[in-house]
Amino acid sequence: MNINVGDIIRWTSRAGVLTGTVTKIKMAPNAAKQTIGWLLVENVENYLGMSQGNVMLPATDSYMAMMKLSVIGNEIDLWERDEEYYNA
Repeated sequence: MNINVGDIIRWTSRAGVLTGTVTKIKMAPNAAKQTIGWLLVENVENYLGMSQGNVMLPATDSYMAMMKLSVIGNEIDLWERDEEYYNA
């Protein structure tokens, strides 16, 4: 799966279905001392729109499949649509 900074993602966890914006991608060790990619996700909200803070998610294929993580949009696309609306 291709995830970029600015992507809006959705995933399922014990806290329910959450959405947030990827603001940083970095490489760091996990608990098994393997270097993996990590997604810093900010503006996390639950399905009711309530703020849940910020999280770091492992960017491994197995984790993303288990959490049913998907890209649902891109923050930059939303800004461009807003500009088109206000400049029309």
